[in-house]
Amino acid sequence: MGGKRSSKQEITQLEALTKEGLTCREIAERLGRSEAAIRNLRYKKHLVARAEDETEALFQQREELTNLVKSLQEQKTALVFEVKRQA
Repeated sequence: MGGKRSSKQEITQLEALTKEGLTCREIAERLGRSEAAIRNLRYKKHLVARAEDETEALFQQREELTNLVKSLQEQKTALVFEVKRQA
């Protein structure tokens, strides 16, 4: 990875995070590395998740965020209604 070598601990973390289904971007953020460095290291260590797996994980995250936004919008509506009722 660039000029900085990976420690055994980082590779162990990389393996674990890959098994958890995290994307290269998420792993890079956690390990303080670039996304490209993580992608290259995963390739070298034969930990490459298929593109379909990463795409599926991203769609799942999108769905979770969409549900969170809907929930927050419902809470906002309830709070606005409550404030108007008390006024």
